[in-house]
Amino acid sequence: MNETLKISRRKIDSNSMNLLNTMIDDLKQDQKFIRLTSSKLNDWIINRFYNTYYSKDKSRIISDHFLKREYFKSILNDLNDSMDLESMLKTMQKKIKKAQYTANKVSTITPQITAKNAQETA
Repeated sequence: MNETLKISRRKIDSNSMNLLNTMIDDLKQDQKFIRLTSSKLNDWIINRFYNTYYSKDKSRIISDHFLKREYFKSILNDLNDSMDLESMLKTMQKKIKKAQYTANKVSTITPQITAKNAQETA
């Protein structure tokens, strides 16, 4: 059995909270004999995401949250007279373009609900 840890609250935007509440209400409507809280559903979603999608989506998460400005500042801070400015700028530009390209790609992986995997998740 997993140990339950009491941690500080995490911020969640209002749209995500509304979606979470909608899922809970929908699940409770479909099954009257269900005990489900937002914490339990959060745990289930996080575990399911990590076990199923995280490794596939890791690079997408990184590129979606890549901080171009901070990256640029760190490069400028590391700059010294002995560095080749032109090659450094080209490298920096490639990294930023790669992050933008990955962030703009549409994921081709869409979960398909089938009778088989619906039974597995029930």
